[in-house]
Amino acid sequence: MSQEHPVDRRQRRKPDPWMRLLHICNVSAWVALLGFQCLWWIARPEMDTGVVRYHQLEVRTDWMQSVLPWMPVALIFCTALSVAALLLTRYRSRRRQDGKNLNLWLLLALIVMSTVFYLTQIR
Repeated sequence: MSQEHPVDRRQRRKPDPWMRLLHICNVSAWVALLGFQCLWWIARPEMDTGVVRYHQLEVRTDWMQSVLPWMPVALIFCTALSVAALLLTRYRSRRRQDGKNLNLWLLLALIVMSTVFYLTQIR
């Protein structure tokens, strides 16, 4: 004998397209920040260490100018995605207990710090 359990339809519902878009924006924003970090790693001046001096290797002492124009583009793209995800979360959350998306706030703080670094150190 099996007992039938009532099924709550609200719990079985799949995420709507807006929530899927939110997840896509969230992941894309983190990937864009990772892309900015890769650009920063490529464009930064090379370190002049003792091993480099011993082997008399050439080091680049200034920022790579061919990569620098892409850095603000990556920051703007990352900012736009994270703000869009935060706005989408604000307008699509139905309950107070819904997630606060701390990862998006952390991402926005990292973007602000990266922007300040770019404007003060690189430009």
